[in-house]
This record gives sequence, C-alpha cells and structure tokens, in this order.
Amino acid sequence: MTTTTETTDLVEQATTTPGQALELALQTKYLEDLQTYLPQTVDSDGWIRGMIGLLKARPDVMKCSKASIVQAVFDAARTGIDPSSGGAEMFYFLPMGGEVSFALSYKGSIALAKRNGSLLDMYARSVREGDEWQWQQGGQEAIEHTPSLEPERETRPITHVYAVAVLPGGERLFECWSRAKINAHMNKHAKNAANKKSPWQADFESMAHKTVIKSYFTRGRIPTIG
Repeated sequence: MTTTTETTDLVEQATTTPGQALELALQTKYLEDLQTYLPQTVDSDGWIRGMIGLLKARPDVMKCSKASIVQAVFDAARTGIDPSSGGAEMFYFLPMGGEVSFALSYKGSIALAKRNGSLLDMYARSVREGDEWQWQQGGQEAIEHTPSLEPERETRPITHVYAVAVLPGGERLFECWSRAKINAHMNKHAKNAANKKSPWQADFESMAHKTVIKSYFTRGRIPTIG
C-alpha cells in the first residue's frame, strides 16, 4: 500500500522544477508539522503562501539544498512572523556553500521579545567626542548622557554606542561598547567592511546601533521566544 507521504514524494518527482516541488511539499507533507510550529494565532495557510512567495523571489536560496531550505522555513515558522508583511525587515535567509540558514534581524528580535512579554522597549544611542557621559557598572548600573549642543556635534567621531532595554517592570538593562570593540566586531564578522559599498561604510552609526542591540539577544540577556 502506498502511503500519503510516498504519494507526495512521487508527485514531487514529477514536477518540473525544484521550486514547484518545494511549494507542493510545504502545502502537503510538511503542512501538519508547520501548523504545529506556527503560533496558534497565525493563519497557517496565509503564512505558507507568504513563505512560498518569499522563496520564489529568492533564486539564490532556491539553489540551496532542500533539507536546509525546509529547516530554515521551520525556524521561521516558530517565530510566527508574517513573511509577506515586514518579513524582509524581521528575518533573513542566508545562503552559503549550498546551504541556507535562518536569522532574525534586530527588529525581529525586538518584536518577538515584546510579544512574549520579556521586553517593553529598546533603543540605542551614540556618544560622540565632546558629549558629557558616565557609565556606572555594578549593582546600580546606569548611563548618564548629555549630548553636546555644539552645531558640529554630528560630525564628531563616535566614541561609544550604548543600548538600553526597558523591561516590563520598569527595570533597565544597559549594554555599552567602545568604538574599539565595535571596530573589532566589524572586522571579525563583516566581510569587505572596508569596501565603499559596505553598509558599515555607508552608515556606520546605524550598523553600530544594530550590533549593540543584537548583543542582548545573542548573549541571551533577553529571550526572543518564550
């Protein structure tokens, strides 16, 4: 007797492109598992349609192994983020060496942390030469920062970047990186950071803010999924 899964596999083999095969698989043999992974408040049919549309728009992803694509889709499903509405800003599919992986953006991490009740707000600020500021660590951790009122402040070098996480109870957590630490991170993790087309060259401040914010989540200080 031929099982439903075996029948689906046979139909997949008869389709003309890998994209069509994957689309069929998401709508059939992976459907029940995807519905389990997706939060109950998410319309699974609409989410899958959005994911299929996203994948069709990414030929570089579709060239990766089917197993890694399916795993990336399941990782995305667990977040419940709508791939057709803001998904491009909330998460990424990163193809490399024939495999693709899923990664949350800093906006996605913040959104999920707010959704699960572990975060009320989060923001980042730059400290520039000429600013008055003090970073107090230990039991009474705090940052006091008064930006310079000089007209040329925005052209002065950034010396530090800090991010503040506001928890539901009002408590604040602080993360502060020196320019040297940010540069070290950039040189280690960003390919071609010195290239003029690199986002680090186009908007260093924005990239630095993202990096410090993401450190809350990569270090596990704030959970994204409860």
